[in-house]
Amino acid sequence: MNKRLMILVVACAGALAAAPLGAQELAFVRRTVGYAALGIGGGNFKLSCDSGCIGKQLSANDLALVLGHNFGRRGDRAPARLRAELIFHFQRNSEFSSDLFTASAGASFYLVNNLYIRGGAAYARPSTEEVGGAYQGGGLGFQAGAGYDFHFARTYALSPYVTFTSASISHLEATAVGGASGTTSGKLRALNFGVTLTRVIGTWWCTTQSGTQVKVTRRNRAAAMACLAEVERRYSR
Repeated sequence: MNKRLMILVVACAGALAAAPLGAQELAFVRRTVGYAALGIGGGNFKLSCDSGCIGKQLSANDLALVLGHNFGRRGDRAPARLRAELIFHFQRNSEFSSDLFTASAGASFYLVNNLYIRGGAAYARPSTEEVGGAYQGGGLGFQAGAGYDFHFARTYALSPYVTFTSASISHLEATAVGGASGTTSGKLRALNFGVTLTRVIGTWWCTTQSGTQVKVTRRNRAAAMACLAEVERRYSR
């Protein structure tokens, strides 16, 4: 959206909010384009080995990054219910110098209003230390979770989340305290929960006096400028 288009949108939004008339309307619809979130939280993870490690559940801090794109029906003013996502989590337990990195690709779906569930394929890479030695490896699995967007301002939200990850670690490098090394396999289970600061990008829609709905975008610039200019003229009298 260029500068002129943005100025008109802001001016018209203020005017219509103060004195809406007839069918004419300027509305902002959330969840139509991009989605990005950065958050902190807590949780735990557990690495169970086929041989060697104790497999103790470790509590951990959590850092989360979510990048997504919403998919709505073309020309529809309703917020999208489906979103493709890339999700990254990093969990750290300082007591045992152990951490877990997970990355997942999947989708989220809004069940109702701002409540959504999510799921996808995941890659997990744990690195743990315990009395008997250190273990590090990677493997594939799945991730599932849920969240809720509490909107504030126009394009931001605070979003509590909970996520569960399960992965099979087919190749674990094991290093004993004495220096001996070997390989084994195992399973990973992880739980994350926290809250993210979320940017929810949306779209402006302008409705003309005759009731025609126009999407305010650069691609649709001519029609959008005409609709916004109509609103501007109406409230500058």
